[in-house]
Amino acid sequence: MFDGVTIWTRQKGLAAYLLNCSELKFTQHYKMDTPDLKTYTADYCGLVFSVHPSGLVRIRGSLHKFYNENLHNYDDFTFTKLSDTIIHLTDSFNIDPTLATIHTLEFGFNIILPYSPNNFLDSILSYKGKCFNSKHDDGYKECELYQILLKFYNKGLLYRQPANILRVELKISKMAAYKGGTLVLNDLLKRSAWETSVNQLFKAYDLVIMNDLVDRALLSNSQRKAYDFGINPQSWNRKRIAPCIRYKRKQQFNKVIKEYGQYQYHQLGYELMKEKYTELLQG
Repeated sequence: MFDGVTIWTRQKGLAAYLLNCSELKFTQHYKMDTPDLKTYTADYCGLVFSVHPSGLVRIRGSLHKFYNENLHNYDDFTFTKLSDTIIHLTDSFNIDPTLATIHTLEFGFNIILPYSPNNFLDSILSYKGKCFNSKHDDGYKECELYQILLKFYNKGLLYRQPANILRVELKISKMAAYKGGTLVLNDLLKRSAWETSVNQLFKAYDLVIMNDLVDRALLSNSQRKAYDFGINPQSWNRKRIAPCIRYKRKQQFNKVIKEYGQYQYHQLGYELMKEKYTELLQG
C-alpha cells in the first residue's frame, strides 16, 4: 500500500554517519558555486539520500522498490514487507524512525483486472470538476488538485508483465492535505495510519466520474440526455458548472451507469481495492 515517501530528519550525528557509510556513494553539489554550501546525494536501491550543509538529511523514493532492490514495485507490498523494509532501512543507516518526519506520501493498490487496464483507464472522465490528463502515455491518467495527485496507470504494461495490473494511487505532496496529520516513519506501521490512508483514497476514488459501455437504445429520452451529458469530460469542468448542479448531474449519470453499464468499472475497482487492502494487512 505505502510506497513513495520523502523523509526529513535532523537526527544528531546522522549526516556524518551517512557520509562515511561505505554503501552510499555520494556526489557533491554546490549552491551558487559556494564551497561551504555543499549538498551530498547518493542513489541506493530506489532511494535518494541527500545530506545538506545544515545537517538536514532527506530520503526520498519508493519503499516498495527499496524492498525489491530497486527492481520493481508491481507485486503486493504487504504490512510484513513494509515492516521488514523500515527495519532494514533504519538498521542499515542508523536512522531513528521516530524522528524521521514524512513530508510527502504515496499510497494505493496494485489490483488485477479481468481485462486490460487500458479499458478501465479509458472510462475515467473527471475528478472534483477537473479532467484527467495522460501526459506520459496511453496507459496513465492523473488529476492534480491542491496538494494531492490522484493517479491510475497500467503497471503491468510498465513492467511488461502478463497480468492486467492496474495501479490506483493517491500522492500527498503536502502533508497538510493528509487526513491523518503529521507522520513519522514509524507511524506507517500503525493500523490507524493504514485506515486513515485507505479511507482518504476511497473517498477520492468515490468522487471520480467514470463512463461505461451502455446501449443507448435501452435508454429513455431523459436517461439518454443524462448519459450524453456525462460522457463528455468537459461537461464536468468546475469552471462551467456549479457544484450543486454537478452533484445533481452526477447522480443522474451514475444512476444510468449503475443500471445499464456492462462492465461496472467503478464498482469493480472499489471491490478489488477493498479485497487487496485486507490481503495486505494480513500478509
